[in-house]
This record gives sequence, C-alpha cells and structure tokens, in this order.
Amino acid sequence: MATQIKMTNDKTGITKDGYIGFSYSYFFLGIFNMGWLVPLYRGELILSLVCLVIHILTLPFWVITSVVFGIFFNKFYTLKLIEEGYRFSDSDTELVSRAKTVLGIKQ
Repeated sequence: MATQIKMTNDKTGITKDGYIGFSYSYFFLGIFNMGWLVPLYRGELILSLVCLVIHILTLPFWVITSVVFGIFFNKFYTLKLIEEGYRFSDSDTELVSRAKTVLGIKQ
C-alpha cells in the first residue's frame, strides 16, 4: 500500500502529496486499461497521455503493464515533484527518512 507524504514547493507555497510504495490505484485501474486516469487525477496531463499510449501499445500484456506501472508509478511521480522544486514537509521524520531511502535520495 502506498504511503502518503506531504511535500511543499518553497517558491510557490503549493502543497502536494507525494507517495511511496506500490500504487494499487494504478494497478487496479490498469487492469481495465484505465491506469492513465491516476496521473490525470493528480493533475499530470502529459504523463497521463504517455501512460495512455503505453497502455495502448502493450494491450496484449495488460496485466504485466499494470503490475510494472503499479510498482514504479509512485516513485516516478514523487521524484518528478522533487525535480519541480518540492521538498518533504511532513512532520513525521521517520517517514521522511524512509521516503528518502526508497527514492534513493541522500540525506
């Protein structure tokens, strides 16, 4: 199950949720070739379109695609937030430390 972690952009002051762990929402929607709705719901239009194209191209392997995207989607999304200037702002220091470890970010 994915763990939610608060992230804040210092320049804009916008707060978003980052996630670490397996994305069950992407997995279960991906089974019905609708996994692209998850990035669309999170406000990532281009990422949603990329996922839609990949789902169409890998249609015969829909279960495998759903599992692979379920494993990697939250990590990719959270790293994308970090590249956009977001930082961890969650008060749970243990969770932040675990997120940095999972994402491969040096302390």
